Amino acid sequence: MSANADDESQTGGTWRLPAAASAIARRPGIWITVAVLLAAGVLGLLQARGPLVEVAAVTRSDIEQHLVASGRVRVVTRVQLTAQAAGRVTEVAVREGQRVRPGDLLARIDDREARAAVAESRAAVAQARGRLEQLREVSAVVADEQVREAEANYARAESEFARVQALVKTGGVTDRDVEEAWRALEVARAARSAARAQQQAAAPQGADARVAVSALRESEARLTAAQVRLAQTRVVASQDGVILARHVDPGDIVRAGDTLLELAGDGETEIVIEPDERNLAWLRVGQTG
Repeated sequence: MSANADDESQTGGTWRLPAAASAIARRPGIWITVAVLLAAGVLGLLQARGPLVEVAAVTRSDIEQHLVASGRVRVVTRVQLTAQAAGRVTEVAVREGQRVRPGDLLARIDDREARAAVAESRAAVAQARGRLEQLREVSAVVADEQVREAEANYARAESEFARVQALVKTGGVTDRDVEEAWRALEVARAARSAARAQQQAAAPQGADARVAVSALRESEARLTAAQVRLAQTRVVASQDGVILARHVDPGDIVRAGDTLLELAGDGETEIVIEPDERNLAWLRVGQTG
């Protein structure tokens, strides 16, 4: 039985490919070309379809817009420590960045004159207080004794004058004796009045006591003023905080009111920013940052 030339034939139990198929099998480059063409076709098909995207359901929500601005952190409590007295700075006990507590000594101005004034005022107070104590404890006693003595002298002068007057009737004394007795009585009366006045002045509420009390109060006021001037030569911390700036060094001459140090008190801080003018419309009070 015969078949077409292109048909597959079997000879002696062995299958043989057609001549055209056998020629293709013997040329592998053809297969490579076919594979490349197929890959290019698939790639072109994918590109024509576009990229794959994820589909999501549409929902309503707020749009967040972020604004970026530069700024600085600032302490709310910033204290400028100034000099209360003029003079030469003798000590600066702190440095920038150092933490301080209330009452800590920060700086000192020459206090020699102020200390001398305090010592002088204390001496004046002691003297005035001693004068008042002397008046109350000694002068009053002396004044009382002087009054008793003056009263006794007046009583003797009065008795003598009465005796002389009695002798006038009998002619036992002269007019000169009477005059002398009268003069002695007047002197005794004046001495008694002076002693009584001194007693009143030396009394706790008397004139001398009032003068002594006034002098004591004046001396105490001067001492207080001197102590205030001495305290003004010391610059101390008024609260907990950190030294931000130091504007003086030992040896500098300062005037009252000059800033010596700057202190950042403990507490809240705030951020200060300067946004672009184009972004001001997006800013509202109370927005979080």
